[in-house]
Amino acid sequence: MQAINLDTYSLSLLTAKEDILNPRSSTNWALFTYDGATNKLKLADSGAGGVEELSGKFHESKPEYGLCRLGSTEARGPQVAMICWVGPNVDDYRRSECAGHVPAIKAFFKEAYVFIRAESTEDVTEDKIGAELSKVRPPTEHVRRSSRSKDDDETVGTNYRKTNAALEMRRINRDSFWARAEREEEQRKEEERKRAAEDRRRLEKERVMKEQQEAEEREKKMNEKLQMIEEQRKVQAQQEAELRKQEKSKWELQQREHEEDMRARLRRSESIEKAAVSLPLSTVFTNHRGMLDTSHNVQTLQSQSQTE
Repeated sequence: MQAINLDTYSLSLLTAKEDILNPRSSTNWALFTYDGATNKLKLADSGAGGVEELSGKFHESKPEYGLCRLGSTEARGPQVAMICWVGPNVDDYRRSECAGHVPAIKAFFKEAYVFIRAESTEDVTEDKIGAELSKVRPPTEHVRRSSRSKDDDETVGTNYRKTNAALEMRRINRDSFWARAEREEEQRKEEERKRAAEDRRRLEKERVMKEQQEAEEREKKMNEKLQMIEEQRKVQAQQEAELRKQEKSKWELQQREHEEDMRARLRRSESIEKAAVSLPLSTVFTNHRGMLDTSHNVQTLQSQSQTE
């Protein structure tokens, strides 16, 4: 369980408390809440509408603290009450954690006469708070009465009224406290805006760089693909040229062989013609008669074969 942090926004907390304690201040209530999910207590709101206005500021899902001043008199001074609010929708773990913060709250706001626990707006009414205040004697009442009696003895027969230095200093410094708190708050917001703007610029720069890298990568891959296609085209062109060259060589070889064959046939034909011209006529007639005899013998053999 983490302890409550009263240091981060201590200036605004102290200033708000001084306003509530000062009977001359129009502000008579202040609301304190935790900063987000942390245990840093900060000033959430303040006003001059009294308990009724304060009760409408409590949130059902948050633990909060309301410091309020009820109708004070010169005799008793401001009557201050601290309301420890735990909304009905606050989970049990957070309730237990905030219950451990109450001692630190009481120590920081020790000027409060009573500390009242509340879970609904019905618990935050002027009558109930006034009833609780009536049961408690202010811790500084005796000292304040003794001091006032002494001052009265010293100022008998004059119009002099002793100034309360502490209250006067509070009144004088109140505005400077608020101004300083506002400056610190503005400075914190400005730093947050600068950090947010710097984060946006960084993210935008990273996005642009990433897009640029992706574009360069896409272009590189495209160039590699185009180069590969171009190399494949060159290889295919070389293969086709080599194939055409081979086919041409084959065709030329076939043409040469055909021409050689034709020339060889032509030479044989010429040789036969020359040989036929040079033979004597009787040789030709003898050869012709021999061929006729051969043909007659073949026919005779065929007839005999049929008879058998």
